Amino acid sequence: MAWPKISDKDAEKIDAFLGDGTYDQVSELDTAGRDQLARAAKLDKMLWNYDHSLAVLSPYGTDWVEKVHNDLAWGLDLIVESKFPDPAQFQQLYDVYPVAMDAADLQMDEAEAIPIAGLLTGVASLQSAGFAIAAGQLHDELLELDDMLRDAQAEEIEAEIKGALGFVITSVELLVPGLGLAASGGLTAGEIIMDYDNPYKAVQQGTKIGLESIEKVESVSHRVEHFAKRGGKLITVSGFYFDAAEVLGARKNVSKIKALLEKAQKEYKELMEKYRGAIKSLVAFQNHIESILKPVRTQIWAKWQERDAVIQEYGYSLTKPIQWTIVQDLSRLRA
Repeated sequence: MAWPKISDKDAEKIDAFLGDGTYDQVSELDTAGRDQLARAAKLDKMLWNYDHSLAVLSPYGTDWVEKVHNDLAWGLDLIVESKFPDPAQFQQLYDVYPVAMDAADLQMDEAEAIPIAGLLTGVASLQSAGFAIAAGQLHDELLELDDMLRDAQAEEIEAEIKGALGFVITSVELLVPGLGLAASGGLTAGEIIMDYDNPYKAVQQGTKIGLESIEKVESVSHRVEHFAKRGGKLITVSGFYFDAAEVLGARKNVSKIKALLEKAQKEYKELMEKYRGAIKSLVAFQNHIESILKPVRTQIWAKWQERDAVIQEYGYSLTKPIQWTIVQDLSRLRA
């Protein structure tokens, strides 16, 4: 709600009802509130331009500021219309407004204090290092490999070769969902900043899917099985890799399977390198975030408690419109 346009006569009416200097006081609150809401919008735009995922940071506590601002506007409108709400309700809004603004200022200070370049290369390192893209690519290639291995297993082949292929197919089936989740389960910067309670917990929650999936993928890659062939020779299968030429001989698709196995194995090793590098960056950034945000968050918590105590005292609501009590006290105006 926009604040009403107040004429000199209306300003005198407001001062006569609520006390001298009231209009100047609410005008200052109006200016401060508008400035803060403009700051939040500017910060949102800046963070959006860096990384769309950061848009989840809004509204930085300015939702309370906007609510009080709009309720005050409504109250002034009623006075201008000679309906005269209970002055005690105005005092409640005067009490809530400054602490709400202080809390919002601190939250925006926090968002602005974090070096964005470090944020994107550190917190989002799983994505910026190409981790998600690499995991997604390997995921698709293993799906293709799975189809070819099933075709090979369906042919008339020796039992030990069927067993080896079955082991590889099982490994691929275990790898594929984990890689799919790892490709989409990385940490977002927004989760780090939004979790004021515990940034470490935010890191764990944000990376939970990706990190747990990669751990499962690694455990699958370490599976090793030996299958005996005639003549005492062993077929060794490690994770999803085996010697395709040795196992399948001259059967169809052997060259394609061999090439895809080698490509997938190479990409898997590169993916693990990206993963380990990303985790190092993530841990370093955790420490960086903690050192920057801990003192700010201490202030934020203190201001939240102050704001929420006032809000609770008055039963003020963020979602419900204020119920103005019209007192029709015109005696002071006629005096």
